[in-house]
Amino acid sequence: MIWLTGGGLAIALVMITGLLMLVAAQGLGTLWPAPVVQLELKDGRRVMGEVTRAETAPIPRRLLRTGNFELTGEHFQWIGETNVARETRPAWALVVERLSWGRFYGLPRAFLVDGQVVATEAEAIWALFNRHLEPVRDRRREQRRLETREIGRINLRLEKARLAIRSAELRDGPGSGTVRQASARLARIEPAAQAESARIRARIAALNKENARYQIVLATADGREEKLALADIVRASPPNRLGRAGKLRVYFSRWGEFLTGVP
Repeated sequence: MIWLTGGGLAIALVMITGLLMLVAAQGLGTLWPAPVVQLELKDGRRVMGEVTRAETAPIPRRLLRTGNFELTGEHFQWIGETNVARETRPAWALVVERLSWGRFYGLPRAFLVDGQVVATEAEAIWALFNRHLEPVRDRRREQRRLETREIGRINLRLEKARLAIRSAELRDGPGSGTVRQASARLARIEPAAQAESARIRARIAALNKENARYQIVLATADGREEKLALADIVRASPPNRLGRAGKLRVYFSRWGEFLTGVP
């Protein structure tokens, strides 16, 4: 029995170690920035994205993460190798990671401020994007803090006052003195809470208005142009232009978000 239980423990440890190694092997590379390819298909279509998987049987094909869900209705496409007429890697293909709709793939066409075009060259667009993205993200974080903490704090104070009234009603009866005192307290704090809430919401509206000024225009593989608000963007990168150091920055940035960001 000692040999049997010892052998079972050894097998279990080997299985656990193997499972952890498999998870690491499959997972550690997930956040690495892959090159963006543009495929011209024999049926005339063009698609752009990151290759996430390749198969050779029964027919050679690749799974392309194409993103742009609001335009195509799908995040991934299988592309048969026999249907590919030409493959390129556009230098300025951008991978845009967003708060909603998933990733967007496209080529920079313009940078807009207050709806006006201020740059049309890829390098100038990218420079303006990097200049404005962090301030936009700071304002978005401030907006979230105001919505979750400050507005939440006001709502909590009002809710406690309302619960105090209900508690007094259950304990002493609806017409008791404690109920009148709790009601008077709610009447005192409610106007101040509403005024403070209005001030905070005005601040949130101002932050949103400032963030809405900045947009980037990207062209998809099939030539459609889409405006993306910087306020909706988490990060963007041109993987085909990045060296090892640039890819490492994106990689660790994604890990930082994965480990510390909001689920």
